[in-house]
Amino acid sequence: MNEDIYVNKDHLKEYVNMMTKMWTDFAKTGNPTPDNSWGVKWIPYTSRRKEYLNIDNKVEMAKDGEKERVDFWTKMYNEAGVPVDVKSNL
Repeated sequence: MNEDIYVNKDHLKEYVNMMTKMWTDFAKTGNPTPDNSWGVKWIPYTSRRKEYLNIDNKVEMAKDGEKERVDFWTKMYNEAGVPVDVKSNL
């Protein structure tokens, strides 16, 4: 790892280490947080529950990640007078 790019950027180094651990754990076990590390228990995504692992300033399970995008485009189509039949399997 090139340490120079992390000078005065401890948060970036921590993020890289976290992502590396999550990908490694996922490759080994099929679960990015097998030991509930990062304070979250990962639940695999299903089209019924629509939960996903949101990795941001805080790592947490979230739901309906595509809802805002779908709602935005539905609104645009409606305003343009274009019929919309939203049946998403996301």
